Amino acid sequence: MSLLDDNSVSIRRAAIETMGNLRGRQVVSSRIEKLNDPVELIRNVVFSALDTITGKKMSKSFPKDERGSERLIARWQGWRKEELLG
Repeated sequence: MSLLDDNSVSIRRAAIETMGNLRGRQVVSSRIEKLNDPVELIRNVVFSALDTITGKKMSKSFPKDERGSERLIARWQGWRKEELLG
């Protein structure tokens, strides 16, 4: 889990992808928190991982701009609030 906060983009990406088969609440929540990563590649890896893990498809494709990214992040955060935090 600590690798999700590493300074290296490649380490963060690998950590997210490696955790792909884990489905616990903590794993999903920690990924949703990583949607605020400043690197678009990391956000896209997280979007993809969340789709796979949860079976939820919040968007047809990756956001094309910052506004689209903000909307998709808000959807995932809302889902987290309802589904994981009760």
